[in-house]
Amino acid sequence: RDGDPLPRHRAPDRRGGESLADTLPNSPRRRPRSATAAEAAERGLHVWLQPTLADAPERDILEHMAECGRFAERLRRQGASVDFSVGCEFWLFVPGIVPGETVLDRVRNMLDGDFDPVRMQRRLDAFTAKAAALGRSVFRGRLSYAAAQDDKVDWRLFDVVGIDYYSYHRHHADYVRELRRYLRWGKPLAITEFGTCAYVGAPEAGGMAWNVVDYGKGE
Repeated sequence: RDGDPLPRHRAPDRRGGESLADTLPNSPRRRPRSATAAEAAERGLHVWLQPTLADAPERDILEHMAECGRFAERLRRQGASVDFSVGCEFWLFVPGIVPGETVLDRVRNMLDGDFDPVRMQRRLDAFTAKAAALGRSVFRGRLSYAAAQDDKVDWRLFDVVGIDYYSYHRHHADYVRELRRYLRWGKPLAITEFGTCAYVGAPEAGGMAWNVVDYGKGE
């Protein structure tokens, strides 16, 4: 891939053996999980810190983001290997970009086409730029953002391209072919989410595999 590779580390696990993990993703929803991230850093793991605060006022989301960024910077200054992602799929988690009071409301409005794509993109661009500037102001290491596959993002704002990747292909080569398009900015690529649900046919449903619950029944 183009650009500098993301750092990779090995660390002993709690049983004294070698852990197969090289990175700890840490997505605090209210405050930085300092004990978890700090212990991971002490064990030589790379820490990927990303605040996730959904359905809250924009001011609260930005304050939470700044708090997490300052914590990431403290870890970095102590010698830890840390990347800071300012957030995940802002159109989904930040109210006001897509109509809807909750995450599920916004998903439904997107699926039903009940939104203005031009207005959505304008609001998404504005919030993403604000988040990137805030991230830069509190963190001096590599900055990223976790976008959905089809999101339009100005990746000039970030050091690492982050993609939540849920495609399904029968052949492995097709994944490689599809992911190459994210390298055109000449920056490292991080797959910030991937996987599927545990039922037959889930992989083919991609990023919407979770959407099999009938919430109308309250179950």
